[in-house]
Amino acid sequence: MKKCFVSAAFMNIFVFSGCGLGEHNSTSIVNAPNQVDEETASQANIDQSNSNQASSDDSSLLLSSKDKLEGSALIFVDCEKGKDSNSGTTSSRPFRTIAKARSSLLNSGGLMLRRGATCYETLTLDLSASSSKHTFTIGAFGPGDAPAYMFSAPLKSLKWTLAKDISINGKSVPYLKSTPIYSADVPYRAAQVLDSTLIPQPQARHPNNDWEFLSGVSSVQEGESWFALNVPVYAFSEFGVTRNETVTYRLNNWFAQKFPVWGYTKNTSLLELSKAVDPVYRGTMLPNYGYRYQNSLAALDTPGEWYQDYNGNGKIYYWSRNNGAPSGRFMIPNAIDVISISGGKRPVVIRDIGIIGSGSNGILLTQLPSVQIDKVQIWASNENGISIWKVPKVEIRNSKINGSNANGINAHDMSTLVIADNSLENNGRFATQAEIGMELNGIRFASVTTSSQVQNNLVKGSGYAGISTGDLSGSAIISKNDIQDSCWYLNDCGAIYLNGQTIKAPIKVMENKISNSIGNQSGGGGEGDMATGIYLDWVLSNSTISKNVIVNADNQIMGSIFVHGGSNNRISDNIIAVSSPDMAGISTRTEVTTGSIPQGNVFDRNSCTFPAGTNGNCIGNGK
Repeated sequence: MKKCFVSAAFMNIFVFSGCGLGEHNSTSIVNAPNQVDEETASQANIDQSNSNQASSDDSSLLLSSKDKLEGSALIFVDCEKGKDSNSGTTSSRPFRTIAKARSSLLNSGGLMLRRGATCYETLTLDLSASSSKHTFTIGAFGPGDAPAYMFSAPLKSLKWTLAKDISINGKSVPYLKSTPIYSADVPYRAAQVLDSTLIPQPQARHPNNDWEFLSGVSSVQEGESWFALNVPVYAFSEFGVTRNETVTYRLNNWFAQKFPVWGYTKNTSLLELSKAVDPVYRGTMLPNYGYRYQNSLAALDTPGEWYQDYNGNGKIYYWSRNNGAPSGRFMIPNAIDVISISGGKRPVVIRDIGIIGSGSNGILLTQLPSVQIDKVQIWASNENGISIWKVPKVEIRNSKINGSNANGINAHDMSTLVIADNSLENNGRFATQAEIGMELNGIRFASVTTSSQVQNNLVKGSGYAGISTGDLSGSAIISKNDIQDSCWYLNDCGAIYLNGQTIKAPIKVMENKISNSIGNQSGGGGEGDMATGIYLDWVLSNSTISKNVIVNADNQIMGSIFVHGGSNNRISDNIIAVSSPDMAGISTRTEVTTGSIPQGNVFDRNSCTFPAGTNGNCIGNGK
């Protein structure tokens, strides 16, 4: 079997070679593993890797090499060359499958996967019954620099049949008869579809690229358990709806919620949804915002789109990109995390692992004493790349997370948190998960009680904020990050978003580079593409915003730094290049919900430049 490894960064995504995924002409950034698999070399590689991870930084949560490997044997798996009849306790006699290793993992020192090899398996493990208190490690063995890969589902060829007579609710759909739509049997609910190059294919939706815009103040009706939109004429007015379809509706600038479809009343044009609006957002809901219709066979109108008949035969319908039967192998995962570990008293370390195409989270870790993630690569997760909950000590370093539909990193409920030296690109952009809201960030962290450090990360192309935080009772510093192209999917947004409603301790935002906060105004109401560089929202006070460089992040009412009702903030030594005509570099505004007026803020030594021929002010009041 050919090896499968990340060979280059190409167009902001990972490119793979081998494993029948298609070849690309690109420069290698990792080495293909050698064929040598000797016990001494492999063990020395593990020991050296563990030793090299120790940090002299006092904030480091890393454990010593001795603690990691003491007391419990490691379990080795080579998904390409191993044998399940082997012992699995040495790298020279590894198991073939994670399934075989699973029964031996509970009290072991951890799972070692061979570098460069690909496992088409997932791992779910509850450590609460483990008798060991030593660190549980998931890592890679063998020479070279490539990680070990875990795909959430196998790449396989499907038996495609040309769909000759497509019907919806018993009615033939004439405009689909002449199109190259093929169907294939899939015996479970597909979370997403990836083609042979591991690019996620879009689920059938209307409109394809943005929001359908509602108009008029009477567009929305709601009850205790239902919600309805008065929608423009669309295909369901002719064919009706099916209950496997969904609608994502923009309740306001910064929140969108997904609703299951229940019915459509033709004479009133009411599209009925079988779920009520969350009461938290009902008060801010505006009736003339946009919506997107998803997983509709009637919306299957573009090459590469797919639709699954969840309630009927389970078939996937796919509009072929080459007019003939779809070629190559496809990955179709169901909604399962690739790595999920919970419970117990054992620290967990994950390093040198590549995770591809999760149907849910790439990595989900909950209720553990501490977690350290290092040199992990995660591509195309259907929800979060990494999701961590209720873990007192967390450190995430040197990892690459690309193309998660929700947050790249989502970390909640901990005492200390370090997120440093990571690359997060194009996260929160596809939005297929159940509740999208503001959970479309590069990095989202909240409910940290002692200290948070988010430093030296590249965060690019986020659906909402590049970095978003709230509910902090301990000190926090966000520094030296490079944040580009934020706020693609929603608006009323910032490259760095700080929710002062729940931040109870001073926060420092220092020495970050911020460029191109965009803001999506389509379907976003009357205030356009509101976006800013640093957003001090909900009366955030007593913060320090210093030495940041902000370029082209001043859309509409907000300026490049926006103080929304907060007081006693110190904003100094920032360099701001304003792009909007007659816009202030730093803007303040009364928070209308609470009536809080900004006061006592200190603005000192900030430098602003403006477009030629405009009359901007470095400090001003929001419009």
